[in-house]
Amino acid sequence: MRVELRLGGLITANGQPVPLGKTAALLDAVARAGSFPAAAALLGVTARAASSRARRLEAAFGRPLVVRAGRGARLTPEGEAVRAALAATLDAFATGIVEEEARLAGALARACPLSGT
Repeated sequence: MRVELRLGGLITANGQPVPLGKTAALLDAVARAGSFPAAAALLGVTARAASSRARRLEAAFGRPLVVRAGRGARLTPEGEAVRAALAATLDAFATGIVEEEARLAGALARACPLSGT
């Protein structure tokens, strides 16, 4: 399986575009809630929409990411791995944004110093 990170918050899995934030949110919600109805409530979508999104993700990744058992759901080991990788990627983005904001604020302060008079 080939996964690539693209600008604009998309990853591609086997050539299919997958929204980074929505994917991370869905996998996290399923892992925390233990069912599609409960995960959907966390995300503010219908259970059908959450389940459909999971099926699209599984098609893109080419493997099951969620085990559906009765009314419950849990991530497969592959789903947990994708969840962890996405969390690390989003954390790295957040760190990079904070660092860039600090760098730009410093550059702005040097370029436009405030005078005390």
